[in-house]
Amino acid sequence: MPLNSRRCKRCAFVLGNSAYRHAPPLKNPPNDVAAIVAELKAIKYNVFEHQDRDFDNINRHFDDFVAATESAGTILIYYSGHGLQLPDEQGNIINYIVTIDFTFECDNPVARLVPVQPMIERI
Repeated sequence: MPLNSRRCKRCAFVLGNSAYRHAPPLKNPPNDVAAIVAELKAIKYNVFEHQDRDFDNINRHFDDFVAATESAGTILIYYSGHGLQLPDEQGNIINYIVTIDFTFECDNPVARLVPVQPMIERI
């Protein structure tokens, strides 16, 4: 966690997933994350940078980020990696982050995706 995170005025959660366990790796997320982190730091953002996170780690790190940014003036979320859009039971389209441990080989694969909207609503 970055120093003085509870007092940051501008905070960013930056996540790049490229080393998927059940899919070929992606080439661009590490470069995307490095570029955006450099730009954000140059304009004085306190950056919470994460790469190649599984379901549990994304949720834990985001929980830490939310707790640390309760008084921030500006909050940014950036993601580079696989994502999915799936309809819910009412037909609404839901955007998901695909974690590096995601697989369709389980009873409820959608439960192992990270929905984006609840993340936004928490900040």
